[in-house]
Amino acid sequence: MNKLIARRISAALVALSLSSVALIGCASGPVESEFDSPRPWADGSSSGSYEKLDYAVTVYDETNGTEEGDRVAIADGKLTFKIDMLPLIVNEYTKFSTELSYTFRDNAGADAGLTDRMTSYVEFTTESLYANIMNKTVLLADREGTDNLSYTVTADYMTERKATYQALDGNGEPKKVQNANGELVENKREIDLPSNARRDNEMMFMLARAQKIAPESATTFLATNVFETFARNEFTEFSMRVQTGKDTVTMYPGEWVKDFGVEAVTDDSGNTSYPVACFTTSIGINDTHAGPPYTVLFTQNPFVSGGKSHSKIPLRIGYRQYKQGKAYRYTEYMLTGCSFTK
Repeated sequence: MNKLIARRISAALVALSLSSVALIGCASGPVESEFDSPRPWADGSSSGSYEKLDYAVTVYDETNGTEEGDRVAIADGKLTFKIDMLPLIVNEYTKFSTELSYTFRDNAGADAGLTDRMTSYVEFTTESLYANIMNKTVLLADREGTDNLSYTVTADYMTERKATYQALDGNGEPKKVQNANGELVENKREIDLPSNARRDNEMMFMLARAQKIAPESATTFLATNVFETFARNEFTEFSMRVQTGKDTVTMYPGEWVKDFGVEAVTDDSGNTSYPVACFTTSIGINDTHAGPPYTVLFTQNPFVSGGKSHSKIPLRIGYRQYKQGKAYRYTEYMLTGCSFTK
């Protein structure tokens, strides 16, 4: 994959791929902070722990400004995270999956009506959070006059220790290219992975969540980025920094949070709301030349339902893109519901 194609893919997918920030620069060193034990999503159940988080997705055009009255919503969609942690006596791995899709509105110009999708799956060791296998598929709608840059990547970290990249068309079928003999073959590549244990970038939000999040705290973890490994044609791992601000902010997700232990507040006018205090956290590459980070609001207090308590839930995720130093697009993921039972 040449550098031009790699840049084009990164630009097209930066808002779609939840774990691909503008990856510029190198990791700052093999330093990691401690992870929580038990994990924030582990509720102590003898049958294991389960968590499903549903988000509403909104994509904004910010070419006229970043303030709420200036930016324009151009796409809507849905994001779902699922964590399935079986008891260690049954399975030493935890399963984590992501499903994301959004459709552009009529005001989105040439993109109007088009839908882009991303799915990923990581199986990681419950105790150490090291990845066993990963697969990810990005499906972009066909756009007139533009090569479709859909793809799938896989990684086997512990057995074969190999990663693969496969170019796809908009229907998810393997693309073919002409080889040196003039034959049409699948556009597929393979690369060897290091023999030591690694964490995967598709777990980014959960890895950040599993570290200390407190006012004015900062932690780091390492994450392999398989897509960038193929874009750079070399194994790529980044040191990720989790930085938490001094003050908490209050969010009002809706009445549904009362089912998770959030108490109602009634003002002098008799209006009832359900405030949720959150830590404001940025997650990005731990390097001075890294791109813009994600801003994540993690709940300060646990959500409790049916005797199950899950902490530091990512309530809102936001990512801003820049072009020539000016903000032009903002993607927001707002929690609309969750469940701790299958």
